Amino acid sequence: MIQRLSFPLMDLGLIADSVRGAGIVAVPSINSNVGWDHAKIVWLRFDPDSLIPWLDVAKAYLVTAPGASTPNGIRWAPPLSPVHGPGGLSFGRMVLRGELRDQRYLLVSDSAKQWNLEITRYQADKLLNGLLEVASLSRLSPSSHHDWVNADSVDVKPSYKSKLSSHPGLSGRVYLQVVVDSTGLADMSTYATIIASDTLVEAEARRAIAEAHFRPAMRAGHPVRVLVEQTISWK
Repeated sequence: MIQRLSFPLMDLGLIADSVRGAGIVAVPSINSNVGWDHAKIVWLRFDPDSLIPWLDVAKAYLVTAPGASTPNGIRWAPPLSPVHGPGGLSFGRMVLRGELRDQRYLLVSDSAKQWNLEITRYQADKLLNGLLEVASLSRLSPSSHHDWVNADSVDVKPSYKSKLSSHPGLSGRVYLQVVVDSTGLADMSTYATIIASDTLVEAEARRAIAEAHFRPAMRAGHPVRVLVEQTISWK
């Protein structure tokens, strides 16, 4: 299951996975001032057994009155670390003169990029509820790290049989995941769009991946199936 959330300055995808845990994908909106060249995607996976109780802590930080000695500024919940690698997830709320203000904040980061943005109460509640739903549907297999080759460590870049778009002037981007088999072909039964700027580019991305041929991932000298997280963009 995948939930997509679009905020004015950021697009988010929430992923329920029965093997690799709960996932969150975050990238600045194409309408933001970050620009595509700097719009680094943050893609994190969490142990659902850690995420569910952490969400209670995060909610408490958003609603519990601060102490009189709490300094002015954003009061962040303790960050939740992902299953692999640096980075994390946190929610915060502005404190001024010992009182909570309306401003709420979201922080997502990995080893390369950190995104921090102000969100509304409605957006915070929607995101927290969405994370709880995907966490309740997710599982983290102890062997998941070994059963799937890490796509970041292998060269699985596709070659396309035809042009990426048959629509002149098409502009947008798609973040997707799909299993590539040992022959280098995408198993389209596993295809899932995480974030798409609109339905036209989503359809074009699906067509392109179905026609693409990937360089198979290798393990111990043999080609293996791999879950690929891919970005396709049109400018």
